[in-house]
Amino acid sequence: MAVLETPGHTPGHVSLTFPERDLLIAGDALVADGDEPLSGPKPEFTPDMERATESVGRLAELDVDGTLCYHGGYVEEGTDRIEEIYADSRE
Repeated sequence: MAVLETPGHTPGHVSLTFPERDLLIAGDALVADGDEPLSGPKPEFTPDMERATESVGRLAELDVDGTLCYHGGYVEEGTDRIEEIYADSRE
């Protein structure tokens, strides 16, 4: 397991990755409870969206097949979807 600093939702927020399982535990850095199977942090619950976007960029660098979010649970969405979320958030 590796711990990644992913501030934005909260100052000390972290996400966890299990490389041998291609799994990301995103906590609140990403959500899986909306119209999309996996989406970025919700602005209404994220005090620092700029830092949260940077954190999503760090998560997009990982090689994962599945993501576990605090809100929404597990989804079979990984690197490709996280890269899309990051790209969309920068437009």
